[in-house]
Amino acid sequence: MFRACLVFVAIGFAAAAGDTVIENQRVRLVLGEDAAWRSLADKATGKEYCAQGRKATLGSVRVGDRTCGANRASREGGQLTLAFDG
Repeated sequence: MFRACLVFVAIGFAAAAGDTVIENQRVRLVLGEDAAWRSLADKATGKEYCAQGRKATLGSVRVGDRTCGANRASREGGQLTLAFDG
């Protein structure tokens, strides 16, 4: 399992247990514990850009000839930690 750490300046409060909210004046992003996007919303229009019923993970890493998808996300303070399968 691979891990990566990202630091965000504007991490908000969780939308649901384990979810991470990242927002500014224009957008609100909600990332689930499984590293899948729950919401990508335009705050001005209220439009939701995250496809419902489809899993879209935050990202993946390539190690050699393998691609490992993000499968876990956790936040402590201002640090977001991601785990990748493989």
